[in-house]
Amino acid sequence: MSSIRIELDGQQPGFCICSNTNDVTIETTFPGALRSHMSDSDWTRFSDEVDNALIPIGQMKRQMRRDGMIGLSCALVINGTLMGLQFT
Repeated sequence: MSSIRIELDGQQPGFCICSNTNDVTIETTFPGALRSHMSDSDWTRFSDEVDNALIPIGQMKRQMRRDGMIGLSCALVINGTLMGLQFT
């Protein structure tokens, strides 16, 4: 029994977990080792189903980025306010 690796695109790491907001999708190239097991149309249907199942991951990545930016902004404002109060 052999194994076949199918890559997921859109997982490139950035400087933090929320810096890469690209959608995660399945590799579109039909692996040659699967030719004896499925047709081109089966592969297309399979990759479309996987892409649809991965849509929420892209949405979560974008939401994490928005929430992270809002959280960072709030932390900076609070920190600045507290620093200002400390020196008055």
